Amino acid sequence: MFHHLLYDISRNKTATQILYQLNDHISRYRRLGPIRSEQRSSAAVAEHVELFELIKKRDADGAELAMRKHIENSLNSAVASIEVYLQSLLKEEQDE
Repeated sequence: MFHHLLYDISRNKTATQILYQLNDHISRYRRLGPIRSEQRSSAAVAEHVELFELIKKRDADGAELAMRKHIENSLNSAVASIEVYLQSLLKEEQDE
């Protein structure tokens, strides 16, 4: 996984441990929502490629900006997915 590669090359054991734990939680929340959209998956791949290219160029500022954008986009997608899930639960309750 791309994220794990980034953790490993960071050589920051504390940050890596925190990120692995955080990803465990993120994985649980991802299961709540509907299947990931192809559009978001394609966008995430493009963001990973952009980030990789910036790291390869040793452009720390550009990589930081790209990472922040990727995290924000992923967060927005996760929140939207959870909102859809919660709305479906409310609808189920109302239909009963």
